[in-house]
Amino acid sequence: MSQLDISPPGVFNFTEYTLASVSDPLKEVSEDVDGESFHFSSSAVYPNPFKDEFNVSLFVLKSEIVEVQILDITGKLQHTIRTETSEGFNTLSICCLDTLASGIYFVRVESSEGVMIRKLFKE
Repeated sequence: MSQLDISPPGVFNFTEYTLASVSDPLKEVSEDVDGESFHFSSSAVYPNPFKDEFNVSLFVLKSEIVEVQILDITGKLQHTIRTETSEGFNTLSICCLDTLASGIYFVRVESSEGVMIRKLFKE
């Protein structure tokens, strides 16, 4: 990638950047925590921004109860939902969030497989 800066007028600075390869965070998160591996695959939070509700899509390796937390920009817990997932692909609908103020939030999904955190904007 290249960037051309014009500052001050009549002076041109050309900068060449090399982009590092970064894995797509929506495809897979897999890490080793305390000797146990966890796996979230094909995870997504949408729509983003949202009005009163959003969806969390994720793939889990086994059926279990997951906890979805909504945290404000300061990290203060605003809402918690516990729901059961099935082995495989799941879509969780998180609704009734009309009392949340507009702004930036974090969605934290925790299961026995690990933790996934995504940034979300409320209109």
